[in-house]
Amino acid sequence: LPVKKASSETVKEGEKAYPTTALGYSAHFERQHKSSLKSSGLYLMCSCGEEVRSSVAIPVTARWYIRKMCDGTQFTLHKLSEKTHSTPQCILCETYLPTVRCYAEHLQKLHNSSLRANGIYLICSCGQEVRSHWYNPDHAKKCDGTQFTLHKLSKEIPTTPRCVQCEFYPTTALGYAYHIKRHKSTLIAKGIYLICSCGLEVCSPNIDSTHNKKCSGTHFTLHKLADK
Repeated sequence: LPVKKASSETVKEGEKAYPTTALGYSAHFERQHKSSLKSSGLYLMCSCGEEVRSSVAIPVTARWYIRKMCDGTQFTLHKLSEKTHSTPQCILCETYLPTVRCYAEHLQKLHNSSLRANGIYLICSCGQEVRSHWYNPDHAKKCDGTQFTLHKLSKEIPTTPRCVQCEFYPTTALGYAYHIKRHKSTLIAKGIYLICSCGLEVCSPNIDSTHNKKCSGTHFTLHKLADK
């Protein structure tokens, strides 16, 4: 249900009011009807991907951040009963984030927290691992990040090779290559390469995007280029 847009925060026409922003709509609903969107079985979806169910649930700092990134004037009204999601729900609130980047930034900006602090990480369908809000800009060039899964950081002994430069254990071959890139280096510069269990050799993050559709990439070994 598209919501009417106007020039001011709330425009009245006769007895009808037309809030012009998502946050304004939620605040108007609570003020005028003594109820919340959620309790009325409704929610708003902003064009930036943020869901709004209550104006109270969003901190002042978060409101400033949302308005800085998006003015909130393009939004739609939906029924909760018709809601379906293909992405994980935020572990700290009831928000469903549309992309892997939005999820990581949502935790950092709205909850002053992080993926690692909550013992989780994200894996995109292309194989990219995300463990913080410091998002890899190269990822968006080849993948929209709308298909991803949430995983808990394992407390068990890692089954994948440790990073040659730090104590981190990437869980996929592609994730290992990107992790090395965050150290401002490459696998080749380190004199190593990876072999996935499916037989694919990984020497850089620029591997065939169809690889992760056929193989999870979670079983791989590390080898020295000198021994190749």
